[in-house]
Amino acid sequence: DLDIQRSETREFEVRGKMTDFKFAEASDAESGEAYRQVTASFPGATGTVLLLLQVPAKDYDEDAIVGMIQSLE
Repeated sequence: DLDIQRSETREFEVRGKMTDFKFAEASDAESGEAYRQVTASFPGATGTVLLLLQVPAKDYDEDAIVGMIQSLE
C-alpha cells in the first residue's frame, strides 16, 4: 500500500475524449520508500481501461510517462 502525500490532476486526450490522470507523490507504508503513482480510467477498444502505474521515485521519468499517455489512441 502507498500513502499519498501530494497529488495533482492533469487532462490528456485519449481516444478523442479528455481524460483526467492523477499524478501523485507517495511512500510505501512499510518501507517508507518514495514512489510516484499515475492513475486513470478511460474507454478502451472493448471496455474500460484502468491505468495504475507505480514507480520508485528514483526511477521515475515524467517525460517518458507523459509521452506514453500522449501516445494512447
